[in-house]
Amino acid sequence: MKNKKLLFFFSFVLIFVIVLTGWWFINFYFAKNFHQKIQQRLSNQDITFSIRKHVITGYPFYVENIFYNVNLLLPKDSNKTFAVSSLYVEKLVIVYPVWNPDDLSFSISGSSKFTLKGGSKTFLTNQDSLEGKIVFNKMKEANLLLKKFQLVIENEKKLLFIEEFRLSVNQFFLNKKSDTGKHFKVVFNFLFPDKSIFAGANIESFQGQININGFLPLKEFPDSIQNWSQAGGFVEIKNFLLKMSGLESILNGSLTLDQNLQPLLVSTLKIKGYHSLLDEMGRSETINPKTKALGNIILNFFSRSNSTDEGSAIQIPLTIQDQWLSLGSFKVKKISSINW
Repeated sequence: MKNKKLLFFFSFVLIFVIVLTGWWFINFYFAKNFHQKIQQRLSNQDITFSIRKHVITGYPFYVENIFYNVNLLLPKDSNKTFAVSSLYVEKLVIVYPVWNPDDLSFSISGSSKFTLKGGSKTFLTNQDSLEGKIVFNKMKEANLLLKKFQLVIENEKKLLFIEEFRLSVNQFFLNKKSDTGKHFKVVFNFLFPDKSIFAGANIESFQGQININGFLPLKEFPDSIQNWSQAGGFVEIKNFLLKMSGLESILNGSLTLDQNLQPLLVSTLKIKGYHSLLDEMGRSETINPKTKALGNIILNFFSRSNSTDEGSAIQIPLTIQDQWLSLGSFKVKKISSINW
């Protein structure tokens, strides 16, 4: 009896290993030919796509695709809607479990570079970590985590350093029954090491969070934007913190659309240290003396006192309504209409 149980157990294990191995090699074959099919499809559109080396590992539970030296090149006269004309990635890894190919994880390591469409300058990137996950299930979830990312123009100065950038997307619903109401979330923290990039501004950091609330299926976009707005959908702007030239500002509010599908913003802007910013912009001649004086008058109007104490802060209602950007009751700028 005992021998029969052992025989049954080992038979079960053997069958499991055979089935798992067979299924892994089916996925191996699919993965091995997948990038070649993409290469052929892009080639038919006069787009050059090449990979120096493709390695597949992960047996027996995962299929791990490692791509080395990925190159994408569009012809100069291309009318394709790609944002870049060339792209290079040193190492791209795509992993998924053999039992669920719809659960993808990816990471990019090493250096990368790209050229924007219509531009001549090449941008170089590097990061400690760029990893993400895409789940092609009923909820269509996607997550991205980027740490210590730097952007540089080739043979020039550093443009941007991102301490951390988190992105969570959950808005490609197949039906409204599964709707959680929160579809899109971005948490970011940007640091600018080379302050001279923004003349007269000296931006140090920019961070905050964006949440899109309401049912907004992208497959019906832009028609769905009206239904989203009418059903109470809105964008939550949470703790947008900007530090520059001694100034510290925090923005909180909500953004939706009016009956004409134009932006409708209701928010509060808290500002601390605006005198230092205006003084520095005046010294660098970024603004003229008249503009500086007008800025001081408007900002002092919102202050509880006319004190120049840099430790004090003021709160200003910041709104967009009827295509006008306003600070309190002051109409600052006419906003161009959006043609959906």
